[in-house]
Amino acid sequence: MYLILSAVILIASKFIYDSFLTNNTEKNWDAYKKSNPHGSIVSEHSNAFNLNTNAKLRTDGYYLSIFNGTDYNGDIFKMFFIMFFTKNGFVAIDEFENLENYMDLNKNDFKQVLINADLVLEADIASGIVKYQIKNGGISMQFYDPNEYSNLDLNNNSLLEPNVFNEWKGTILHNGLLLTFSESFYNESLKDYTKESRIKDLKFEFTQIKF
Repeated sequence: MYLILSAVILIASKFIYDSFLTNNTEKNWDAYKKSNPHGSIVSEHSNAFNLNTNAKLRTDGYYLSIFNGTDYNGDIFKMFFIMFFTKNGFVAIDEFENLENYMDLNKNDFKQVLINADLVLEADIASGIVKYQIKNGGISMQFYDPNEYSNLDLNNNSLLEPNVFNEWKGTILHNGLLLTFSESFYNESLKDYTKESRIKDLKFEFTQIKF
C-alpha cells in the first residue's frame, strides 16, 4: 500500500512540475502534434474513457454530418452529408437538405444499401462512389465524374489524375470523422485548375446498423 501511494504521489508531482513549473507538458504536446497530427486530433476529440489514439474506420453503418452554412445571398441553409464505407475499400456519399425524408428509410433499407455497396467493383465506379485512402490515421477520398472532359486524356480516352473533383480529407475518430471539404475546378480568371477549401473540420457521427 505504501509503494502504491508513493507511486501516485510521484506521478502527481511530476505532472505538476511539468505543467506548472517547467511547461514541459505543453512543449511535449506541441511536439506530439507535429509528429502525429491525426493521433493528436483523436486525443482532442476523445472522452475521458477512451484515450486510445488508434481509431478505426467502421463499415457496419453510416457516418452522418450536419453543415450549417450561408449562401451567396447571406441566407442560412442546412445541408446533411451521409457516408457509407464498404469492406472492399469503397466509400459512397450522398447529400440532402431534409433529414426527415432521408431517415424515413427503415433499417432494412439501410441494410440493403450496405449489402449493395459491398458488392461494388472497380468497373462500377461512378461520381458518387470511389476508393478511399487511409494512412497513419488519416483518410482521404476524391469524388469525380469519370466522363468529365477535364479528367480525360483525349488521345486514348483514358482516365488521368482527375483535375475536377470534390475531396474529403481528414482524421478518423472514435465512432466519427473530422473532415475538410475542398473542390478542384477550372478557374477562368487564373486560366488554370485550382483547389479551394469549402468546409473545414466538419464532424461526422457514426450510427451502427445491426443485422
